Amino acid sequence: MTNVNNLMSYKLFKKNVILKLYNSHSSYMLLFLLFVASILNGYSTSLQYPTQSENSPKFLLDVCFYQGAEEHTQLEFYYSVPSSELLFLNASDNNYVASISVLLKVTDSNNKVVLSKSKEKKIGVNSVEETNNTRIGLIDQIVIDLLPGDYNLEIKVTDENSKSESTISSLLKVPTFNSDLDISSIQLASRISSEKTNNSFVKGNKMVIPNPSKKYNYNSSLLFIYYEIYNLTISDKNSESVFESSLLIVNQFGDSLIYTPMQTFALSGTSCIQTKTLDIRELHPGNYWISVSVFDIVSGKYVIEKSKFTVHNSLTEEELLPMAEDDIKKYRGQIKYFATREEIELFDKVNNVGKRNFLINFWHSRDTSPETEENEFMLNCFARIDYADKNFKDGLNSDMGRVFIIYGQPDEIENQAMNTNTKPYVIWEYFSTRTGKQQFVFVDTNSNHIYELVHSTVETEIENPNWMQDEI
Repeated sequence: MTNVNNLMSYKLFKKNVILKLYNSHSSYMLLFLLFVASILNGYSTSLQYPTQSENSPKFLLDVCFYQGAEEHTQLEFYYSVPSSELLFLNASDNNYVASISVLLKVTDSNNKVVLSKSKEKKIGVNSVEETNNTRIGLIDQIVIDLLPGDYNLEIKVTDENSKSESTISSLLKVPTFNSDLDISSIQLASRISSEKTNNSFVKGNKMVIPNPSKKYNYNSSLLFIYYEIYNLTISDKNSESVFESSLLIVNQFGDSLIYTPMQTFALSGTSCIQTKTLDIRELHPGNYWISVSVFDIVSGKYVIEKSKFTVHNSLTEEELLPMAEDDIKKYRGQIKYFATREEIELFDKVNNVGKRNFLINFWHSRDTSPETEENEFMLNCFARIDYADKNFKDGLNSDMGRVFIIYGQPDEIENQAMNTNTKPYVIWEYFSTRTGKQQFVFVDTNSNHIYELVHSTVETEIENPNWMQDEI
């Protein structure tokens, strides 16, 4: 039997969450349900970051919020500029230098300047090849303190050699950490080390190197995590605060992929720093969410913080698209539900070099956000294909697999197991289609756990309103 029951609509899932909150005695289950429900309900301001400037020199920007002094919130802005975006001048033999200036300005709702901070940085490389490298460059941060509230943010980066400049402007909602149990933003770093070789990135007794892109390489990465916990409750019994904490990584379908069991900590104070390292080499390219959950044992309060990150494949085209016979068969299966008949015929006809170029152009032409580095449409398709292969018998070649890949996750599922009078059947319903509510009916006609599509209300699919009489 497939894991089709894992695909809940948010409406039904939210109802189940409320019921389980009243009945569950497991702090992990409580926190897990709340976290997954928040993912299915979407994000608000957190989706703004990381963000990238539109003009050259293009730079990436991310921000994290921490508790500051005297009711202020501390903001850390992480930014990166690849070498390929800058003009390098030959300073001496084997020494090329680029210079940038960064201006950060914060204004209030009346456009009054609340804070302004500038910074200058130089980048040196040893060869012409390095000046054109998209994978190396400058990574830095700017730290400021603000009172909680809503602001307008503007960050401008200027290439001092070419005089080109680019700007990121956005709304900035600054939270407060001065009242109840809370967690700072989760900083997803490129490295956390006890060796303090760069004092700019030192926090407590650790050096935390930012990763403004929140991207990690497929099959070779560790995820470094930094966060802070605030306002724990001191026990009258032993003058300590005691809390439990865990980490959870889920994919876009809410499947739990990596979970660290609850650990118990005892402190003499009310706040602490936490750092973790997770092995994510088994995660396939795509978008993921990580959550940190904290349960204050003394007060019985809990809190969850979450952050989105991406696993991407940085291989060359030849490495990324090998053309062995099994590889070609896999690629054909990946495109068959999205390609036209003419495109499939062309793919079958051209040689291996042509097939590679076809695939690159095929997915690029369907990129819904070509201005971003990632091809979101392709990643979403691959995530659906991967889910179908893992959860449906015959994978993407099954009727369930095909429908899931094309139409996505059902909004509601009815699952009828086998009894003495009927064959097992499953009904998927979609509420968000442009044509209104749509339905797909699958029946295990041969009692082999392969569910065949017997009826659908979608015009281009098989239609049999009398399926119950004919099939069951």
